[in-house]
Amino acid sequence: MKFNLSRHNRLQFNDWIDALDPEKVYTVHINEYSYSRTLDSNSYYWNLITDMADHFGTTKEEMHEIMKYKFLLKKKSIKGKEIITIESTSKMKQSEFNDYLERVKEFAREHGFKLEEE
Repeated sequence: MKFNLSRHNRLQFNDWIDALDPEKVYTVHINEYSYSRTLDSNSYYWNLITDMADHFGTTKEEMHEIMKYKFLLKKKSIKGKEIITIESTSKMKQSEFNDYLERVKEFAREHGFKLEEE
């Protein structure tokens, strides 16, 4: 059996454990999840953002916008005038999104939020 464990599926984890044959001995390997696909990373990100929002007292949408403003703010010049844009996370390449996600996690740690995987 192989599965991904997070705080959001702990009850299901207990069901999986209860379903094991008590007469057998099992070996369990725990590894940090590697985000190899955009959908996995996106799901992890939104779970993290939701948990951070609860911790900081905002909505998940507000927390998402705060993180984008903090880390994805870009200054551009159009016809000699400086404008500010905020990059969309949905248009990022996987490596860019991973970098962004690491910055969000570091921000969370620095402000007293304990990451589930730590």
